[in-house]
Amino acid sequence: MVEKYLTVNFESYNVASNSLEFKKNIHKVEFKKEVFRPNERNENNSFSPDHYYFSNNKQYIFDAKYYNNFKGIDYKQISYLAFLYNYRHHEGQISPSFEKTYSALILPGEKRNHKVHFKMNRSIIKR
Repeated sequence: MVEKYLTVNFESYNVASNSLEFKKNIHKVEFKKEVFRPNERNENNSFSPDHYYFSNNKQYIFDAKYYNNFKGIDYKQISYLAFLYNYRHHEGQISPSFEKTYSALILPGEKRNHKVHFKMNRSIIKR
């Protein structure tokens, strides 16, 4: 449900308003459920954000939760951001593959609004 909506309607991330922007039926991007394997000692250890897309030095990491009452920190979404913030496509690559990383938790529902639930302390994740 969410992946189809994103693929058909997602336009961009608006930095000024800190929100996702949508336009009906633009079919601009294709989100996928990408698999990442951060453990070199065990390839079976993996994680997979619900919705992942990258283009033009930007990566988008979205996770969807299908419940109404959201409280506290979504540790899974934060771990995706921590793992992928400095992501490099190729082994031995010195600088990160992306200049910008956008991470969002999507709670599908009837009402269209947004709110910042968590903002990463920049002293924890640096480039």
